[in-house]
Amino acid sequence: MAQPERARGVFGGSVGDIRDQLIAGRDGVVENTAAKPTDQEDPSATNGEPSTLTVEPPTLTVEPPDEESPGSCAAIALEAQSTARPVDVILVIDNSGSMADEIAAVERNINVNFANILRGSGLDFRVILFGRYDTERPTGDVSALIGESLGVCIDAPLGPEPACAERGDDDEPHNPTSFYHFNYPVSSSDSFCKLAASATSGPEGIDDPSGVMKAGWTGLLREEAFKTFAIISDDTMWGCFNGLHPAAELAQIFDDWLLENHPEHFGNALQRRYVWHSIVGVQDKGGEAYQPDEPITGGRCGTAQSAAEEYQHLSVLTGGLRYPVCSFESYDVVFQRMAERVIEESRVPCNWGLPSPPPGQDFDPSLVNVNYTRGSGEEIELVGVGSAAECGEAEGWHYDDPSQPTSIVTCPTTCAQLTNDVAAKVDVQLGCATRVPVVR
Repeated sequence: MAQPERARGVFGGSVGDIRDQLIAGRDGVVENTAAKPTDQEDPSATNGEPSTLTVEPPTLTVEPPDEESPGSCAAIALEAQSTARPVDVILVIDNSGSMADEIAAVERNINVNFANILRGSGLDFRVILFGRYDTERPTGDVSALIGESLGVCIDAPLGPEPACAERGDDDEPHNPTSFYHFNYPVSSSDSFCKLAASATSGPEGIDDPSGVMKAGWTGLLREEAFKTFAIISDDTMWGCFNGLHPAAELAQIFDDWLLENHPEHFGNALQRRYVWHSIVGVQDKGGEAYQPDEPITGGRCGTAQSAAEEYQHLSVLTGGLRYPVCSFESYDVVFQRMAERVIEESRVPCNWGLPSPPPGQDFDPSLVNVNYTRGSGEEIELVGVGSAAECGEAEGWHYDDPSQPTSIVTCPTTCAQLTNDVAAKVDVQLGCATRVPVVR
């Protein structure tokens, strides 16, 4: 299959030119000139009706009244559920010849230990695989593949029929609307620049008869979906930057580029709408993931070229997990845990539905108060505002529809804290006049 020599997109230059333009983008030089999809299949289509999942933290409970206090609020015990949003998973795979065992492990596990778990949960999800497509599987001594570019092929049910072994040159690798294979080879250390170069237009030199890649990989994303990246690589990402920047700075450069050029998909620095997980060259931690609050590790697992500190910094920045890429024989567990994490990430931490009150009780929207207890134990009494437009910087909340409320929604400042505080608890008290902002 032909390989692209150049990739034009939001930067309009070759991959070799992307380094300076990514850095320039931090100062607002790069503009998003993306064309909207035209004749390709509508990328906003979903694989089912919007889902509602019962999920865990942050917990929403209702406090009983203080019976010893004569002026206490009369509480009604309500059960509330967080709503679930769709999730788009962008799986970026290093196609270098040293990744033969890891790629084979991805192909074995992505259906049974990932996609099937997501599907069974009722989650509305989509997977975009970013990397070289090829139905041929390497044989013989994998060490002889060093320097080669290895393809990936995903079988049904996530991928399309027929099976990879039976596909011909005219068979597409996509399974609309749940799986798209964005066929752009990723080398050992150029993933960030490849992603940037093909964000809004397909790479040159690659067959794309259906036009799926015409609008770039961001054209396959849904604005309403939360975005989950996962990189699988035994190397780092500094290659196209010529190693000129510290690891933390490179991670920040890419984060800045995502937020500045595609805020409709990835949010902003106050409230990111994406997470970056890294299956990279970190040292094995007894089968456990490195959590976002754990420090960057320089320890490298056996067959990896690098501990990939750039990817690690991006995971820490966005609340992602880190797993050792070398433990490919345990990818079943890794993919299962990744699936569980994706389901977790689908929850909307700032929105709770209002269930019907018990028989004989009426719900009065003017007699509701919301308290937020941080993971540290500090309790914040939130104020009620009339609408999202009145939030400002307030630690507050509002109804989705003031005239006919169906859910409680926290303001952006509070929502940003909840999103980053997995130990948070939100309590609702019914029966006392709603606290409102004090006018000074």
